[in-house]
Amino acid sequence: MMNLSGDIRLNRSSKASIKKMIIDAEKVLKMKCTLFIFPEGTRSKTGQLGNFKEGAFKLAQNTKTTVLPVIINGTSDDLLSKYGRFKGSHTVQIKVLDPIPYSQYQNIDTLEFAKQVRSLMEKELNNLRTV
Repeated sequence: MMNLSGDIRLNRSSKASIKKMIIDAEKVLKMKCTLFIFPEGTRSKTGQLGNFKEGAFKLAQNTKTTVLPVIINGTSDDLLSKYGRFKGSHTVQIKVLDPIPYSQYQNIDTLEFAKQVRSLMEKELNNLRTV
């Protein structure tokens, strides 16, 4: 299914796979196509944001791409297992934040940019949870 939908494959234990993933992702972004990246690298088991990895932000800087942060709340293991099986009925919230154009982060270190985006997303996630 991943191949049919055009997903970019990644074997985290293979340096060659990581390199190919970066090349493929850059091609997608340079074609002005949308690329969804989960900067934590995996799903949270607790529902809390984990640390963001730099890769997504390096890709954005290398391709001068606008970043569009999206928050998804309510997809814990009680709703969707890591293996894609839905369990019962739950409310899921999605909030699309304002786009961050390249001009706003072009001179920021990628690690700092990742921290800023994570902080913004954590604040908005907490706001969603208090409503």
